[in-house]
Amino acid sequence: MKTATLIFAGALLALAAFDYFYLVRPSYDFARRGADHPTARAYAGRVARFVDATGGATADRTERLPHFNAVDVAPGIRLIHDPTLGSSAIIGGPAGGVAALTTKVTTSRLDLDFEHSVALADHVTVRVNLTAGGRRYLRVSLKNGRQARALPAEFVTDGALETTLLRLNQPGPGPVTVVADDLIVSSRDSTLGGLNGRVARLEYLLLREDAARPVATGLTAGDIRYTVVGK
Repeated sequence: MKTATLIFAGALLALAAFDYFYLVRPSYDFARRGADHPTARAYAGRVARFVDATGGATADRTERLPHFNAVDVAPGIRLIHDPTLGSSAIIGGPAGGVAALTTKVTTSRLDLDFEHSVALADHVTVRVNLTAGGRRYLRVSLKNGRQARALPAEFVTDGALETTLLRLNQPGPGPVTVVADDLIVSSRDSTLGGLNGRVARLEYLLLREDAARPVATGLTAGDIRYTVVGK
């Protein structure tokens, strides 16, 4: 009986040791290493460092941009295409937002975002010539997601955007005037009243076969097609 009890107790201890060394301790180590990961630290820093820029002074700055073919725009930012500019961007708006805005270019993609959390009552504007330097192939994406936001990302044009190929992901209300050979639009909205201009070929990307067909009544297109890209 005593031997059986010892065997049973030994088995329990073995199971406990197994759980600790193969389940508990690895999870703890993973969580600890995850908290120390540069990406995790950067995110935690953004959340912890909060700036209220809903009032107070405005500011502006000029920043020279390297080459890019794509732009991602975060909420709180209004991207403005201005064909009169050169290769520099003019950033303006609430001072706290202007100071926090970053213009990082990675593999020809310009990421417009804030380095930490910012409360805004007005957009921070980034005025740039998207076709500077003969840029002919462009993608503009507004990173708004499905949830409603007080200040969603916006894209507008102050003068026609003339290019060879333009792709717009969730273009928003605009107004955007386009003169292009090819325009590709991916949008959850079926009415695209902010799109204007003329294109030779217009392609709408749909997530489902039964999705509503978008319509841009202000846009003249020689050929229009709908492509289902989802399953």
